[in-house]
Amino acid sequence: MKIHRYPQGSRVRISRGNRFPIDDSLVGRLGTVVHLKPSRGDKYGIQLDGETRIRVFAEDELDPEVVAGSLEEAGEPAGGSGSASPS
Repeated sequence: MKIHRYPQGSRVRISRGNRFPIDDSLVGRLGTVVHLKPSRGDKYGIQLDGETRIRVFAEDELDPEVVAGSLEEAGEPAGGSGSASPS
């Protein structure tokens, strides 16, 4: 049984896969996983930002969209790493 790498609702960025040719205009676009193909564990229905249609992409054509968090979430103390003294 294949487990999907990206669950429904995941934000992904389209990349160039290894198996299928892809339209250059799609590479780098962002979208949301809206449908998983249960019979084909490596296929995803993606709704690209600004579109209403759902396009099908292979798993190797998707990269997770990483959202940068705050410095505190990354383990950096508030106020940065400098040791400036008050004037």
